[in-house]
Amino acid sequence: MYFPNCFISAGTQSGRNTCGGLSALLLGLGLCLSPVASGQDDVAPSESGRTGRAPAEEIVVIANRVPVPLSRVAASVTVIDADDIEAQGDFNLKHILQRSVGVAGDSNGGIGAVSALRVRGEEGYRTLVVMDGLKLSDPTTPQVMPRFEHLLSSGIGRVEILRGPQGLNYGADAGGVIRIDSRRPVDTHSASLRNTTNTRDTAGTDAVRTTFSADMQSGSRGTSLLSAALSTANRRGELFIAADGFRTDGYNARESDTALRDKDGYANDSLHLRAGLHLSDGWRGSAVYRRVAAEADYDGCGFPTVHDCQALYDLQAVRLGVEYDGRGTSHSLAYSRTDTEREDHALGIFSFGADGALARWEYIGRVSATLGFNLGIDLVFGMDLEQEESDTGAGGERRDNRGYYIEALSGFSERLHLSAGLRRDSNDDYGSHLSRRLSAAYLWPTARGRFKLKAAYGTGFRAPSLFEAAYNRGPFAFPPASGVELKEERSRGFEYGAEYRADNGSRFELLLFDQKIEDAILFDPGFSGYLQERGSGTSKGVEAAVDYPLGRGWRLQANLSRNKTERPDGSRRLRRPEGLFNLAAAYRSPSGRFRFNGSYRAVRDAVDGGGSVQIPLEDFEVLQLSGAYRISDGFDIHGRIENALDESYREVLDYRAPARAVYLGLRLRF
Repeated sequence: MYFPNCFISAGTQSGRNTCGGLSALLLGLGLCLSPVASGQDDVAPSESGRTGRAPAEEIVVIANRVPVPLSRVAASVTVIDADDIEAQGDFNLKHILQRSVGVAGDSNGGIGAVSALRVRGEEGYRTLVVMDGLKLSDPTTPQVMPRFEHLLSSGIGRVEILRGPQGLNYGADAGGVIRIDSRRPVDTHSASLRNTTNTRDTAGTDAVRTTFSADMQSGSRGTSLLSAALSTANRRGELFIAADGFRTDGYNARESDTALRDKDGYANDSLHLRAGLHLSDGWRGSAVYRRVAAEADYDGCGFPTVHDCQALYDLQAVRLGVEYDGRGTSHSLAYSRTDTEREDHALGIFSFGADGALARWEYIGRVSATLGFNLGIDLVFGMDLEQEESDTGAGGERRDNRGYYIEALSGFSERLHLSAGLRRDSNDDYGSHLSRRLSAAYLWPTARGRFKLKAAYGTGFRAPSLFEAAYNRGPFAFPPASGVELKEERSRGFEYGAEYRADNGSRFELLLFDQKIEDAILFDPGFSGYLQERGSGTSKGVEAAVDYPLGRGWRLQANLSRNKTERPDGSRRLRRPEGLFNLAAAYRSPSGRFRFNGSYRAVRDAVDGGGSVQIPLEDFEVLQLSGAYRISDGFDIHGRIENALDESYREVLDYRAPARAVYLGLRLRF
């Protein structure tokens, strides 16, 4: 149904052979390279206990926009490393993320279908995604949200998830943040691995470390993936290039399509490039380029409704930055821009088109000082200017938002760590707003680990999108929405809990949270336009997580979320399961040749519908099994069974979730 690896231009109906050619080029280039680091991963394991040694102090960036030891962070952070991503093996990164604590997702069908990822029950468009510094928000969608359906997992080295309102450092619409890093030649997150040199590392030498990997998979529903990645680095700089070509014939996802009953296929070609150059002592330049072209078939478009529909998506994004890291201070300045084009076709005829752009200037600074009495303080400060443009066919719209923030991170002792910060946003259409965050963490060292009590409070706001505001003023709106002037949404959240990390890599966490959204904007089920709820919607519950090495190569991970969500009128918020449970068991043989991973996900008590009509969704459980065997250094064979129990379920009314599927693949590394 689709032509071989190539970009599909969302601005035209013709294809351009871009990504497929790059995949082949990278594959050929990799096969010609000398095996400098045969059999080694691009990213070394982080604090996971897999090495059998006491875990190093893990460094996270997502909580404060600068590297901070995880032990001092009071906010809730989940880390997923390259080893976990590869072991789970899902094509779409969303499927991996929704197995994390406090994260739920839904899709209008299989891979490539419109998807949302909700953190602690908030809307999918309040989830902010940043990849290698690029803000992956699509301004052509009604609420400006990340397009998780087009985000493949290959080439990803690390993911950090920050739960709760995060308006301080990230600005508007950040009701949960996901930071994605592409693979790197060396691990930059573990303090024990930084500044380490040996005969195989490149730090302090002119030696070049080059790695190449390729993954070829195929399986059920005519699915195939060809991905290739090349990274090279020495002390002067680094270069990473990844290209992916994904195809699937899909299945008839919509239950109401009883006439055509055609398969809803999907194609995705992605290219990601990251480069860094060490300019001089302490100075570094960086560049990121990302291109995604996708084509998705779907059902239910047009007036009258037809089921022969097609959506074209094209993203081009670039980021240029310069950084300085000196003794006690660091500074970074970056400019980024993402351009998105979308087209929709019904019965092969153009029906709708939109294009938009996000341009962003961003500065982040950090100053560290010791004030005496063992009191250390870090000041993190920054500013950003974001310009959003959107053209949905009814005329162009543009808006600027300027933000300024400062946060103090203070260590009163080795045990007590506090933070406090303020942010001021100035929006062209909705004026100025103040966001705040306070947090505290108290550590108790034990004979075999570390116990931590923590609490955090944060606020944020979201201005109505350009589309939401324009729709109510446009010709398609009618009472009660027509003429309604929307105002900004406001959010606040509080959490507190305890965490224990042992020297053997095990971890236990228990958290309680309570979040509120005031004046939430929603689309009228009667299609009159956008309305605003008066009052506060709530999301509150408990989260628990366990990560425990069982010994003999086995590891057990589990998390549980209980979340009760309500609208101001007391009714439930749609597609928010009250119960989420994830259980994963992983095994690695002593030789490292054989790996097995099984994950079980249970979803309970969700409703869907519209207006006052709420229909319960059936509870469901999904089991996934995956395994890999290393035939020789740099050569693995791997397989995966999705929905191994062949569970029949729905995450969204009228849309079937995928049935059982089997995939096999080969993975090469040099």
